[in-house]
Amino acid sequence: MKTKITIQNFATTALIALMLLFGFNAKAQTHVYNDATASGIFIDGGSEVTNPVSDGVNSSTTCAQSGTEWQKIEFFPTYTPVSGDKLYFSVYNPNSVTAAQIKFDYTSGSTEVWGGNVTYEAGATSGWVEHSLDLTDHVGTEINKIWLYVASGEANSAYVDNVYFHTNSVLGSGSSETDVYNDDTPSGIFIDGGSEVANPVSDAVNSSTTCAQSGTGWQKIEFFPTYTPVSGDKLYFSVYNPNSVTAAQIKFDYTSGSTEVWGGNVTYEAGATSGWVEHSLDLTDHVGNQINKIWLYVASGEANSAYIDNVYFHTSSVISAPSTQTYFYQEAVENGTIWHNGVTDISNPLSDSVNPSSIVLQNDGTASWQETQLFPSAYTIQSGDKFYISFYNPNSAANWQLRMDLSTTGSFTQISGGDPAHDSNTSSGWVEVSLDLSSYVGESISKIQLYPVAGESISISYDNIYISSASVLSTSDFLKNESKVFVGANGIVNFSKVQEDATLYIFDVKGALILKEQINGNSSKKALNKKGLYFIKLKNNLGFSNHKVLFH
Repeated sequence: MKTKITIQNFATTALIALMLLFGFNAKAQTHVYNDATASGIFIDGGSEVTNPVSDGVNSSTTCAQSGTEWQKIEFFPTYTPVSGDKLYFSVYNPNSVTAAQIKFDYTSGSTEVWGGNVTYEAGATSGWVEHSLDLTDHVGTEINKIWLYVASGEANSAYVDNVYFHTNSVLGSGSSETDVYNDDTPSGIFIDGGSEVANPVSDAVNSSTTCAQSGTGWQKIEFFPTYTPVSGDKLYFSVYNPNSVTAAQIKFDYTSGSTEVWGGNVTYEAGATSGWVEHSLDLTDHVGNQINKIWLYVASGEANSAYIDNVYFHTSSVISAPSTQTYFYQEAVENGTIWHNGVTDISNPLSDSVNPSSIVLQNDGTASWQETQLFPSAYTIQSGDKFYISFYNPNSAANWQLRMDLSTTGSFTQISGGDPAHDSNTSSGWVEVSLDLSSYVGESISKIQLYPVAGESISISYDNIYISSASVLSTSDFLKNESKVFVGANGIVNFSKVQEDATLYIFDVKGALILKEQINGNSSKKALNKKGLYFIKLKNNLGFSNHKVLFH
C-alpha cells in the first residue's frame, strides 16, 4: 500500500513531523479491568457474568453486570494520568440506562473526587459501545480507586467491560488492512476487457510498479477475496482517471450464496484526472457477511477506461497520517525565522520517553520575561487545533505565557487569557502541555511570542513546539520490539532479531511508502536503491516499532 502524508501549510513539515513521530515511544494502555485484569474489582449488587453479546467491540468471555440505583462498581488501579489521558470503558445497555457517574480516590488521601457523568450512546442498547471520560483535571495525581455508578440512580443495570487508561481508544488499533489487490496481492483478479499494466503515474499516493486498467462500458474487474466486514469497515481503492469517467459501481458475492449484492456507486474526485486519488465505499450493510467476490464496474457504462490499484478492506485509510502537525521548533529545525532573548540551543539535559531530542531550547534565567519569538509563514488556525510545547523545569518556575500576532487584531493576543501554571511533574522530567485555540479558529498567525518563564529569573528547557488537533504522543500505539534495524551496503534492511510474520514498511522523507514486504527472518528480500534517510515501520502481532535509518 502506498502512503501519502498531508501536512498543512509548510513544505518542510512532512520531514519534521516524521522525525518527531518516529522519535517517540508512545505508551501502551493501562488496563484496569478485562478478561485478564481484575484490578481488585468489587461489584455492589451485581456480579461478574458471561458476556451476553460477543461482538466486534467486545468479544471477552466475561464482563461485569452492575447493580441498580446508586450501587457501584469499584476498581483499584494504581495510575497517574498524563496530559491527554482518558478513562475508557465499554458498555452494553439493553435496559436503556441513561448515564454513568464516575468518581476517584487519590493515593494522597482525597476520596470521591468528582470525575464526571458519561451519557450512554443509543447504540449500546443493542451491542457494546466504548465510552470515555476526559482526565484533564486529574493529570499528575495518582488514582488508586475508581467509583463507577453504572446506573446513576436508575432502577436498571447495565454491563461494563474493558476498562483502561490511555490517550486514545485502542479499539481496532492492532488491526491492519486486508489487502485485496496491490503489487504483492493479486487476489485472483479477472479484468474484463482490460489488463494489468505498468503504473502510468507513480506518485505519493501510488508508487506501485503495476496496476489494473479497466475495460469500458459495463466491463468489470473481479476480485476474489475471503473477508467478513466488521463494524466501521470500508472498501478502499485508488483511482487514476485521465479520461474523466464519472463513477464506479460495486457489487459483492457472499460465501453464503448471495450474488451481485448491491454495494454502491462511488463518484470519482476531480483530482483523479491528474494523479492517483483514494476512494472508499462504506460496508455497513455487509457487516457479518463473508465476501468472496467483488464486482468493480470501473466505467459504469461509459466508453472510457480508468486505472485501479491498492484495493483493501479496513476501518480507516492507510494512505493518510492519523493527524497533521505544523511544527515551529523541533530538534533545532526552525519553521520560519526565530529570535531569542536570553535563549540558546543546548544539548537535551534529560532525554526521556517524552522528549528524546538531542537539541532543545533553554533560557539562561539571568532576567525575567526572557522570550522566544517565532515568525512562521502565515498559519490559519483550524477547528480542533491546540498549541503544544514540552517543558523540563527542574528549577520550579511557576508559570509561562503565550502570545500570538493574529490577523483580526493586528497585535499580540495573550492565549488563554492568563499565565498557565507549569505542571508539577516537569520538575523531574519532560511533560507536554497544550493550550486550546478554539477561540481563534480562522485567524492567521504571523508571529508567536513565547515566555517560557513568566516574570521570574529562572532557567527552563523547552522543545517540540507545534500546532495540531492531537498530541503526537498519542497518534498510535507503538510497541517497541527489541530488534535493531539497519541498512546494509546493498540496500537490504537487516534486523538484529529474527522476525516472524512481520510486515516491513519503508517511507521516504516525503512520507511516501516506497517498499512493503512480509518478513520472516533477519532481513528483507527487497532492497533500497537510493541512498538517503528513511523511516521504517515494522509491524508484528505485538504492534508497531518505528525507526529512522540512514542508507549511505
